[in-house]
Amino acid sequence: MPARSKDRTPKSGTPGAAIEPHVLYPLPEFMRRTGWGRHAVRAAKAKGLTVRYTANRGYVHGKDFIDYVLNDAGAAEEKAAA
Repeated sequence: MPARSKDRTPKSGTPGAAIEPHVLYPLPEFMRRTGWGRHAVRAAKAKGLTVRYTANRGYVHGKDFIDYVLNDAGAAEEKAAA
């Protein structure tokens, strides 16, 4: 029996989709756009990513994510230089 190939068609919200600084993303959409799983989000929260909760739903503001990435990258560069 021939091996089945996986469907390679892009879905909406595929990893690599842009995170806009002025948009508030529901956590599932944020995870789809970044390609992050629950563990990655938890680790980022522990390192300073702000996730806001209301009505038992999580949201990430695009600007908060961009700031987190820029600060996390800066910290990694400083650590490498030391």
